[in-house]
Amino acid sequence: MVKNPLISVIIPVYNVENFLHDCLNSVISQTYTNLEIILVDDGSTDKSGEICDEFAKNDTRIKVLHQKNSGQAVARNNALDIMQGEYLSFVDSDDIIDENYIQILFDLIKKYNTKISMANYKEFSKNEQIQSYKAENLQNNDEKLLEPKDIFIGSCIGEPYCLTAVWRCLFHRDIFVNLRFPAGEIHEDVAIWFEIFQNCKNIAISKQYIYFWRLNLNSTVRKKIDDKFFVIIKNTEKFTSQFENKYPNYAKFAKYKMCFVYLNLGHKIIENNSKEHYDKLPKYHAYIRNNLDLKLAMKYLKIGFTNKILFLFYIHPKLPDFLVNFYQNFIMPIKNIIQKVIKK
Repeated sequence: MVKNPLISVIIPVYNVENFLHDCLNSVISQTYTNLEIILVDDGSTDKSGEICDEFAKNDTRIKVLHQKNSGQAVARNNALDIMQGEYLSFVDSDDIIDENYIQILFDLIKKYNTKISMANYKEFSKNEQIQSYKAENLQNNDEKLLEPKDIFIGSCIGEPYCLTAVWRCLFHRDIFVNLRFPAGEIHEDVAIWFEIFQNCKNIAISKQYIYFWRLNLNSTVRKKIDDKFFVIIKNTEKFTSQFENKYPNYAKFAKYKMCFVYLNLGHKIIENNSKEHYDKLPKYHAYIRNNLDLKLAMKYLKIGFTNKILFLFYIHPKLPDFLVNFYQNFIMPIKNIIQKVIKK
């Protein structure tokens, strides 16, 4: 009987002591057992490093690296440098994976003879939500093959299983032989998104919800805006320009992606009242005004507050600011008064 290949699970860890037990328990409980689990403690100042060491004492499959705080990209790169698996998967340390996560992704790779498989995911804030999401898989077990072009288009229009994040995927080690994340940057996944898929013939997709992404308000990408946050422009421009050069007939999707980057940055600047960054808004508005394909937006936009902001920003960069201030200074106080009256 042929033994299942070793699969490396790479988990960067930074100040997640409240969530780390849940994450690691979900990893060590995988039905696919031939695992190498690499925990990279990125200079945590809470008990996360100690928790990593405790788990390693009780499970010989776990290796722990302790490094000076250098960011998630460096943590992932250091793990890639020492991993031994034929395949690898990235898991974020505040997330949870289904007990069949690795097995399902590996079965997809074998079944379709691919080098990458991807699963669907669900956001959660309470662990109790996960069971109901797993129940949905009974009616949501479709599989399909996508070409790299399909992944790139999906990433641009916001298809959930094409989200530009390396977690919820299984990769053959060949993908990362000469590929590393840009050190010291956030949004590092999107910077190498094109390189990850460019040489693959097909990518196997499962629509099952087997990766559970915790809505953690303290995560890197959810912190208040600072100068480092704007690297998303450079990294997304790299991805979209590579996509556009390889597939010029789909340039409108690349521009659509960039429009949303500028929209989200503008929205975040306004939402956080980052006055020092307000001078960027006219540039963002000009890009959206010149490049947004309104027919494409109407086709793929999901109706929601942020997407309504897009059209306001398209009209004039100050309209979203007015709307946010109106909501915060007028609507919210009225809602709070009404709630207090109801409670009495």
